[in-house]
Amino acid sequence: MRFIGALLVALSASAAFGQSRVEPIVITATRTAINPFELPASVDIVDGETLRTGQPQVNLSETLARIPGINVQNRSNYAQDLQISSRGYGARASFGVRGIKVLIDGIPASAPDGAGQVASFALSSAERVEVLRGPFSALYGNASGGVIQLVSEAPPKSTTLSVSTAFAAHDTHRVGVRGGFATGEAGGIALDASRFETSGFRPQSAASRDLLNAKGEWKFGAHSFGLLLNGIDLPNAADPLGLTRAQLEANPNQTASVATQFNTRKTTRQSQLGGTYQWKASDALNVNAMTYIGTRDVTQFQSIAATAQGAATHPGGVIDLSRDFNGADLRASYAIPLANGSLKLSAGISRDEQYEDRKGFQNFTGTGTAQRLGVVGALKRDEDNRLTANDVFAQADWQSDVVNAFVGVRHSQLKMRSMDRFSVSGNPDDSGRLRFSSTTPVMGAAFKVSPNLRAYASAGRGFETPTFNEAAYRTGGQTGLNFDLKSATSRNYELGVKWRSDQGATATLAVFRSETNDEIAPLTNSGGRSVFRNVGRTSREGIEATFAMPLGDRIELYASANIIDATYRDAFLACGAPPCTTPNIAVAAGAMIPGVPKQQAFLELRTRPIEGLTASIEVQHQGRVFANDTNTESATPATLVNAMLSRRMIWGSIDWTGSVRVENIGNHRDAATVIVNEANGRFFEPRPPRMWTVALEGRWR
Repeated sequence: MRFIGALLVALSASAAFGQSRVEPIVITATRTAINPFELPASVDIVDGETLRTGQPQVNLSETLARIPGINVQNRSNYAQDLQISSRGYGARASFGVRGIKVLIDGIPASAPDGAGQVASFALSSAERVEVLRGPFSALYGNASGGVIQLVSEAPPKSTTLSVSTAFAAHDTHRVGVRGGFATGEAGGIALDASRFETSGFRPQSAASRDLLNAKGEWKFGAHSFGLLLNGIDLPNAADPLGLTRAQLEANPNQTASVATQFNTRKTTRQSQLGGTYQWKASDALNVNAMTYIGTRDVTQFQSIAATAQGAATHPGGVIDLSRDFNGADLRASYAIPLANGSLKLSAGISRDEQYEDRKGFQNFTGTGTAQRLGVVGALKRDEDNRLTANDVFAQADWQSDVVNAFVGVRHSQLKMRSMDRFSVSGNPDDSGRLRFSSTTPVMGAAFKVSPNLRAYASAGRGFETPTFNEAAYRTGGQTGLNFDLKSATSRNYELGVKWRSDQGATATLAVFRSETNDEIAPLTNSGGRSVFRNVGRTSREGIEATFAMPLGDRIELYASANIIDATYRDAFLACGAPPCTTPNIAVAAGAMIPGVPKQQAFLELRTRPIEGLTASIEVQHQGRVFANDTNTESATPATLVNAMLSRRMIWGSIDWTGSVRVENIGNHRDAATVIVNEANGRFFEPRPPRMWTVALEGRWR
């Protein structure tokens, strides 16, 4: 507390040297536009300038390190996407994002079961990224960890065009085109297309990615319409897999031999179309509707040994998935004056559906000397799966001169159905259904202590269903859905203060605690497949702080830090090296939840010494991260230093921006990420060496 007090004094003293503050607006926390300073919740914004200035604009890991409580790990593995956790939730995801709701312009990029991807985020045309943590994630249903939403730039009022390119080591480059045009006085269209390619710094890590994002907005009197189209194509993202501790220490540039033997790789193609509608019926009544449809096709070659696939019930080493998904959301709000303030009542319904045709094949053909690995072999799995989520929600927001109070509740139902089309001797019909439901209330209040100080408190319940992948296998080598799995439920609490000066200095402090029942963790692993179960109670508690300090007219200081203690509260048995069909290793109560760094800190000093020139230096620190439930393996603490120099010039009608950025100046070669509970002990994905990136953008106006 002495540190926080000294910080506030320092901020007050420095405020006189700052610039006038531009009030930010967020829509993630309560689904209505509001200044985050007035919210009883931890919600942060990364604006478009920060997302783009001197950045490669490829991954969210470039900038979300500045948000306390968020751990975004770039695996340098485009077959597995980024690893993201929020206050310890989502840390166990071996690929993609789970436990965190992901949105693009209000349209879900997460599946009904809570699994999601952020690879489709078009950072070069983002207006901002909003990050919500804490109890208010209950308003989004199946997401205990929070919400990450990208908000795209609005279409321009006149024709614009920009071309950008970036180059780095290991044949890494990105080219992009973005622009937009007006379609009369009613609105316009913005477009963003890019291609990224890399050979990777490890063998078997090359990838290419094509990304498209298009946004249209039109307004006709009281009616507003929006259209969003995005697509991603990863035609062949190689997967170098993780390394053991011995391999990491011997040579962090190497790749596990099984990765090259089986040519482990992933192909992904996804497209999504969404539409929004808003009717401002009166000053008091607003109606909003959203709908979307999409398709996703994935083919993934894994490194499962051919001998392990001999069992009749084994699903094979090649995943072939074709998925269709859709959803809709309808809500209305009505505002009325009440008790020297304004009361806004909101209610709505939503439905999300996912249909998938999932097949599994052996990842080899032939036997003996004629055997070929890393190719599509015999069919081992064939099923139709369906997930449906139905939600109803309501909330009330009351704002007065003294307090801003929020209360809400959401009821969610998720149904999983699997229809088995592959029945052979020893592998019977495994069709089945699972159903999960939960009611998640939330409440909070922000007290206006003074014009520049808010104190707040919030509490709520959360829940996480198992993802379909986690529910797909049973013990004893049985196939079909795991009927023993239950949802993890949580109780979440937060206290905080927010402070600002009239000249732009800000500071925040939040203390939080989450208590979870029926935490989901691995039970057994055999034949390249993990079976999950509920292991009892866990807790996550910690503290987060940020401050921003303008130092004169041309220098800005930003810092954030968090400490989190994420532990298992109940003892249980875990599995060791595969094949393990019966847990036999004790995990003691008090063991740390793997994948969660205990400390994180971020410091940036940014200066603009002359008009058009920007320079910055960043320091990022991450504490020790355990890799397994037994806490016998971990990634060591690391402190990284990055630097950037950007120059903007206007030549005629073209606005040019060039930049140079260097990552990992100290050339630390430790583990960048951990693969939690990796069955073969290949827990570690190494950090890339020092890397320079040179970028150039020209924009015609």
